Amino acid sequence: MIRNRHTGEPNSFYIGTSILIVVFFFVLSTGLYAQEMQFQRERDAFALSAKQLFDKEGNPFLKVTVSVPYKKLVFFKRNGRFEAGYRVVVELEDKRGNHIYGDVWEKEVVVDDFRTSTSSRLHSSITRKIPAKPGENILLVTLDVIGTSRRLSVKREITILSGSKKGLGISSPVFFAPVNGDPPPRGKIVIINIADETDEFRYELVSRATYTGLNQWVRAEYSIVAPTLSRGDTLFFYASVKDSKGKLLLYARKSIVINGSGYRHIAVELDSRNMPLGMYSISAVVATEANRLRSNAEGTFTVVLNRALFSRYYHQLIEIVSAIANDRDVERFRNAPDSLAGRLEVWEKFWRKRDPTPSTEANENYTEFIERLVFVVRHFSINRPGWETDRGRIYLANGHPDRIAERQGTTLGLYYMYWYYYSLGVVYIFEDSMGNGDYKLIATRML
Repeated sequence: MIRNRHTGEPNSFYIGTSILIVVFFFVLSTGLYAQEMQFQRERDAFALSAKQLFDKEGNPFLKVTVSVPYKKLVFFKRNGRFEAGYRVVVELEDKRGNHIYGDVWEKEVVVDDFRTSTSSRLHSSITRKIPAKPGENILLVTLDVIGTSRRLSVKREITILSGSKKGLGISSPVFFAPVNGDPPPRGKIVIINIADETDEFRYELVSRATYTGLNQWVRAEYSIVAPTLSRGDTLFFYASVKDSKGKLLLYARKSIVINGSGYRHIAVELDSRNMPLGMYSISAVVATEANRLRSNAEGTFTVVLNRALFSRYYHQLIEIVSAIANDRDVERFRNAPDSLAGRLEVWEKFWRKRDPTPSTEANENYTEFIERLVFVVRHFSINRPGWETDRGRIYLANGHPDRIAERQGTTLGLYYMYWYYYSLGVVYIFEDSMGNGDYKLIATRML
């Protein structure tokens, strides 16, 4: 008898005598559990940026930025205005657990009206410089929303390069998007030198590197650390973007001249407004001449909503919406004018009808739907887009199951998955007949 890890209730199911089958089942179960935990982290994440810099004496430090959406704060009305506060606990340790830095930052946010306090676009940010030590470090940032029990955490592994040793390093990418509708870069992908300070009035951190705005485009920022190179030395920077199948989509190259500080900041900008929905990987390589020194960084970003979804990929939008809309609404989308403005009008009317709090700026149902779509794109896009799969469509319609159970079939490579929605009184049963993670709906039962 084996107990279900989600509820503790016993599940009776067949376990074959083959060790290979047991191993397969264990791997599948572990993967699913990790998937559920990842979903929780994604929903709770806030934007975190950590850049390595050097002071005048060549000592390394980190410039840490925490960006919190207003919608994750809780505002209270005081003296005719709306106030919220949050506390950021920052801890830096080395790989052995030795303490390097710890501090608590607090900030108060005050707005004039309730509608602004519910904005899904506005953010509050804190930026501080903290000391760092060369080597592998772990940065843990915990955010407490003052006046509530809400607590969010982000953990990041960071490699700090010494300013006194020969080396070359590049940070992981930090993703930004334009705030005020700045035009996209000239060309599909460009590499530019930027200042140390990101212009927060022009660009905002993108949580989870997920782009959901019609006019958003991708800006990935990197810090290059070259402590022992001399002023005027040349580095070469390469950037490439691939889709989820590994197909190369974009490539760019640029030479960089080192200044006297031993570091440079680079931004890779690409126009994602016409890219298909999906996950993408971005690779950056920095190298000296003849590749004597070389360093690389990998990152991923997700495009969930953009202009292309209302033009060349409009059929995908209809398919996505059909998971939650009735036949009449789907027909309205199909009969929408053949223009961006006309299709956007149908889209906006569709969500206005589903806004549970029309007096506020936030539309909770729309926000929840986008969260579901992000999860579907990231986790169910195995052999085809996630929204085309049975699990993806049910997830879009109903959200995260109240309980998930798995059972192994009587033949090698056969698995079953059960999604329980107690509030709906239904369980969906999926079958993976090939053992490749592609589950198909085979039955729906009432509880």
